[in-house]
Order: sequence, then C-alpha cells, then structure tokens
Amino acid sequence: MTLQLFDWRSPPTPSPSAVLRVLPILALRAVQLPHTEGRFHLHEPRYRRLVKDVTEKDSLFGLLLIDPHRRLAAIGSVLEIIDVQKWADGRYDVQARGKERFRLIQVLQEENEDLERYLTGVVEIIEVDTDFDEDDRRYDNSGQPADNRVTLAWLRRAIWNSCEEIISLHGMLYGGRHTPLQQSWSRLHPMDTSFVFGDMLNVPVFIRQLMLQTTSTRQRLEYLLRILSADRRFRDAQVYLKTAFLKAGKQTEADEAGEQPKQQAAQWPFGESAAVTSVVFQDQLEIEPISGTAAARVSAEGTDG
Repeated sequence: MTLQLFDWRSPPTPSPSAVLRVLPILALRAVQLPHTEGRFHLHEPRYRRLVKDVTEKDSLFGLLLIDPHRRLAAIGSVLEIIDVQKWADGRYDVQARGKERFRLIQVLQEENEDLERYLTGVVEIIEVDTDFDEDDRRYDNSGQPADNRVTLAWLRRAIWNSCEEIISLHGMLYGGRHTPLQQSWSRLHPMDTSFVFGDMLNVPVFIRQLMLQTTSTRQRLEYLLRILSADRRFRDAQVYLKTAFLKAGKQTEADEAGEQPKQQAAQWPFGESAAVTSVVFQDQLEIEPISGTAAARVSAEGTDG
C-alpha cells in the first residue's frame, strides 16, 4: 500500500451521500489517529491565526500530513481543541483530540506565510470503516462466523492480551511498575481499538498515515497483531536469555541480554522494537486475512483470551 496524495489537477469527487464541511487545516509532518490525543507547539503567525479563529468558533480543525516534497496527503483527521496555552510571545501549546477522518476534496485557500494565511479546504467526512459492522453481518443462524475468518472481536481481544503480555515481559526485564492498560479500552468497538492501540506504538509517521488511510478495520487490526506478536516473541527471548544467565551466575551477560537505553526502559513499553517491526511489516497493510487455522496458531502463542 502506498500513501494516498491529494491531486491538485484532478481532485476527488465526493460520494452522493457525502457529509461535506469546510475546515481550516494544519499541514504538518504529523499524523493523529481518531480517538487519540496529541499536543502541538505552534509558533508560526499563520498557525497562531488558525488557533485564534478556531477557538472563537467550534474548536475543530483538520490535520494533514505533508511529505518532504510539500505534497499533501489525501486523508487527514478532524481534531477538536480541548486545551490551549498561550505564551507571552504569542506561541500556542494546543492539546487536541482526534475525531473522524476526512478526505480532502478541494483547497479553498492555500497557505501563505507572508500574508499569515493558513490552508482551508472542503473535506468529506469518513465516519466509519467499510467493515465497521462486519461481525454483525457475518454470523450464520448457529451464531458462528459464516466464513473461516476470525471475528473482529477476536482480533481486538488478541491485541489486548498481547499488550498485557508485553507489559509483563517488560517488567521482568527492567523492573519497576508501568501504567496498565485502561480497562475502558477493552470495551471499545474494534475500529476504535485499532486506532487507540495503533497510537500506542512508536511507529514512523508514514506507517501511521497508512493506518489512517485504510478503511478496513480488519486490515488495521491484523497489522497491529502481527507487530505486537513479533514484539512479544522478541521480549520473551530476552527474558529467557536473562533468566538463563542469572541461573548460571553470569550477571553481566544477564544485564546485556535485556539491555536497551535507560530512557526507553523507563517509558511506555511499546518502543523501538515495535517501531522496527512495523517497518518490516509495512507491506502487510494489505495482507491475507487471518483464518481460523492461523488464529489457532496465534492463540497457541499466547494471545488468545
């Protein structure tokens, strides 16, 4: 899958039932997924004006990824400002919550730094994925899935269990206590789960954009599960080596078996190993569905719950 870019020469045509709106837009090297929170430090005059205009209206604006060649992504996020701090020199620290995704349809006003103009565009709101209600549609009369694929609910549970195991393994390696998963996340719809847990992973910005632009909850969940399963196996191997060295009385080797930068060890456990794994699996945002057989294999590895 490649990044979808906005084509200025041939802009997309909205669907007949599209919900359209005009949004002020931040074009940055950043991606924020729906149902997550992010902080922005804005100092350029045009972005200061955007914050002022937005907070005086409905607190909503768009965020679009801009690539190194100054090309705009086709898909972005609608963000809602939930907190603003203005500094004495006019800079803003903005806390925003991700809402829906959108598809850029038309640019009404281009950015102009000299004139303090920010980007404004007509966008089509993307409310849900195409397979949002897949589980409801795929059960036969016996209550079992009508095909051989695992359900979105199963994938959601598997991701939750993988994250809990990674947190546990992280504690075995580096000690200390880490913030547990929020119990409210276990009750999220699978689509929301795919965004919230995708946000936890320290993945490159272009991977986050791929997760944002795909309209399949299943693809996003299966991608996350592969990343987390690989990350868990890596940590499991580290724990095994560390335990073996400790039993042999080799403290130095045990420390090296679980070695990583101190600042990473003290942070949320989904760090560099997940980031590296995500790049390895980047071409699997379009992957074969996980079948019942594959699900049994993943379950045997300890992700079923």
